[in-house]
Amino acid sequence: MKGRFINLDRCPDRRTSIEAELERCGLPYKRFPAIDGSDGQRACFQSHLSVLQQDRDEPIHVLEDDAILSGYTKAVVEYVVSSGVLDKFDLVHTETFVGPDIKELRELRQSFDKHVQAGTFEVRDITATYQACMTSYLVGSGRERLMAALERHAEMCELPIDLFIRQEARAGRLKVGCVFPFATSCRYDQPTSMAGRPSDNASHSKRAFDLLRYSFFVDRDFARTADIVAALRAKRDPHQEIIEAVLGFMTSDEFMMF
Repeated sequence: MKGRFINLDRCPDRRTSIEAELERCGLPYKRFPAIDGSDGQRACFQSHLSVLQQDRDEPIHVLEDDAILSGYTKAVVEYVVSSGVLDKFDLVHTETFVGPDIKELRELRQSFDKHVQAGTFEVRDITATYQACMTSYLVGSGRERLMAALERHAEMCELPIDLFIRQEARAGRLKVGCVFPFATSCRYDQPTSMAGRPSDNASHSKRAFDLLRYSFFVDRDFARTADIVAALRAKRDPHQEIIEAVLGFMTSDEFMMF
C-alpha cells in the first residue's frame, strides 16, 4: 500500500506537523507537493486527482496535512486494506464531517461509547449521508469508477472535491465508507491554507463543526478543547441555555423516544 500526504510548498509548518504524526505512528508515507494557485478550489481538486492517478495498481492512503492520527491509525489502515473492505467502496474515509442532526448524533454517541469500551472499529456505509471532508481516505487498486468521475469533472471543477463526491454518491455513482470511531481527525485550531478564499468571517463557526468531528475521534482529548468549548458558550441568554440543555439531553442515554 502507498501512503501520501498533500502539502503546499508555502506551508512548511504543516509538513513538519504531519511528518511528526506519521513518524509517531510508524507510517512511512511520502509527501506529495500540492498544486498551488489563486483558485484554491481547483488547485485542491487537482492535487487529490494527481495523487490518485499515481500507482493505480496499488491501494493508497491519502492525507491532507492538517490530519491528526491516533494510536490505532496504522492498525485500522492495515485492516481496511487487507480485509477486502476496499472492494466494497470507491473510497473509505477514516473520519468525516458530522452534521447537527440530533438523531444521528445520538446514535453516533451511543455507538462510539460501545466501540471504545469494546476496543473495536467498524466501516460504515455513509453513501447516503456523506457531506464533506477529504482529510484522510483510502482507495483500492480497483478505482476506475472514482477516477473516471474525478477526471470527467476536472476540466469544469465547478465543485470542491468533497462536494463533488457527495453529489456522485447521492446519485448512486459512487459508494463511500467511513471508519468509526474515527481513527483520524483534523486540526480544528488551524486556519485554511487554501488560496483564493475571501476573508473567513465564519472561522469560529467552522471550528465548531471541526470540534464536533473531533469529539468522535478515538484519541480525543477534552482537556485540549476546553478553551474552544468555553468560547462557543460565550454570550448565552436564558433561551439559548434551554435549547442547549434540551439538545444535549436528547443525545444522552437518558432520553427516550415517545
